[in-house]
Amino acid sequence: MARAEEDLAAFLRTLEDGTPGLTLTTRRMARTAYVPFDERVQKVIAQAADDHGLAHISLLSGAGHDAQEIAALCPTAMVFVRGEYDGISHNPREYSTPEACAHGVDVLATTLLRLATRDPS
Repeated sequence: MARAEEDLAAFLRTLEDGTPGLTLTTRRMARTAYVPFDERVQKVIAQAADDHGLAHISLLSGAGHDAQEIAALCPTAMVFVRGEYDGISHNPREYSTPEACAHGVDVLATTLLRLATRDPS
């Protein structure tokens, strides 16, 4: 995110420098800090996906989520569902098939059951 902000600022400077009379003013509206998720919870999610025969990858989300706040209180991770448009999210084109959503529910339910019944140590 920091690199993206730097790149945007550099691009805006080139617009100002290359366009006589153009002045740009920016203001940061929000900033979400990086929050690492719990590795043990991530492993339980991955195992649940494996057990359901689902392909999965570990990824970082650049979007803000409630899980970022919950992570301050307890071990946290997220289950993402495959989208149909190259991973686009927070956009009207975002779409996941009912089958993909059902797979996400299966993984989430299996994960929750395992976390609820495992030894807390």
